Amino acid sequence: MKTKKKIGSKLFILFLLTFYSCSHNENSQTSNSDLLIGKWEFFSTTQNGVIHDDYNPTGCHRNSLEYFANNTMVENHNDNIPSPCTVHVYPNNYTFDGTTIKKITSSISSFNSTVLTLNSTTLVTSTYNGSIIKTYKRIN
Repeated sequence: MKTKKKIGSKLFILFLLTFYSCSHNENSQTSNSDLLIGKWEFFSTTQNGVIHDDYNPTGCHRNSLEYFANNTMVENHNDNIPSPCTVHVYPNNYTFDGTTIKKITSSISSFNSTVLTLNSTTLVTSTYNGSIIKTYKRIN
């Protein structure tokens, strides 16, 4: 009888561990759409094979993009017009199908970027048939 209880207990524990590990794996998977949500700082631009650092030479913060779960986004550009470190905010809508970010700038205008890399720290996109590669780093 003791042996049956031990086997039953071990089987029950094995069942719980299996159930937990399956549930845990399903909950820990993150979709590309979830990874896109957040604030991304412009890091570098590669144009025709030449890499440019996207630092802001005026001493202001780097420009950034922020994607929200409701398919809206904000693009923040910093410059010295009309005064030092003025932030210009450009709100838009977007769609993301897992490989292409479509920025919708008006009812008749949009701009597509192909996602080359997307993980918890880095977003890399390609535009203009691959002639421009933008790298962004997550900042929040």
